[in-house]
Amino acid sequence: MLGIIPSTWESLRTLILPALTLGLIGVAYISYMQRAAMLEVSRSDFIRTARAKGLRERRVVWVHGFRNAVTPVMTLAGIDLGALIGGAIIIETVFNRPGIGLLIYGAVGARDPAAIAGGVLFATFFFVFANLLVDLGYAWVDPRVRLGH
Repeated sequence: MLGIIPSTWESLRTLILPALTLGLIGVAYISYMQRAAMLEVSRSDFIRTARAKGLRERRVVWVHGFRNAVTPVMTLAGIDLGALIGGAIIIETVFNRPGIGLLIYGAVGARDPAAIAGGVLFATFFFVFANLLVDLGYAWVDPRVRLGH
């Protein structure tokens, strides 16, 4: 294909370092926020009530705790996607990987307004679509959120 999708182990191996560079900061931030949200939820009255009812700890943590703690983290993950797209421009340029980021960077250097607008439009569409998925995920995680009203 165009060198974007890896077809051999060698081409896949060249994606490991850029992917780690781009993903580790977001993963660290999201896991820190998830931990903080779980600690806050674990002190709630409904968690104590679930434990007092004799529910298994696994059910208390996953059904009662995680479902209430994941909603604010989903919001942060959706917002953090914008930084991920911006970071992709830098990472693709540094590692010389073909992608939308390198296209935008090259278009800025060549002063090509049509390519810049197309790249920014694609990145914006991707960001809006990802935030739509986050909003739909709210309804799946928290049944109190309704989509039709």
